[in-house]
Amino acid sequence: MKPDERLQYIINNEGLNAKNFAEKIGFERPQVIYDVLKCKTKTITENLATKILSAFPSYSKVWLLTGEGEPNSSEKNITIVGNNHNISSNNVNSDIAVKELIHQLDVKDATINRLLGIIEKTQK
Repeated sequence: MKPDERLQYIINNEGLNAKNFAEKIGFERPQVIYDVLKCKTKTITENLATKILSAFPSYSKVWLLTGEGEPNSSEKNITIVGNNHNISSNNVNSDIAVKELIHQLDVKDATINRLLGIIEKTQK
């Protein structure tokens, strides 16, 4: 689904027109919305997606930005706790990526601690 189609989907799903939609997401003028709907703007920017999701949090950010996945967010909030690292995610699909990041942070922490130990020994 192209950006204009995704935006139109949300507008229709929420029972709004472009002007009302723009107002709901915090724009005084609907030009940004019209530009996407008329394909003058070829993407939905991160800023626009943030505004949309602030007003309509039930939509998937990944879908909104890329068109991949489902329009409605069926994500569950998860929190993964690693060695001195708490990382929260609203996307169950990111579980593996988050665990990998935690592992990488743990490896970096171990390296930093080892280097600090070496520095302390050389300063004595």
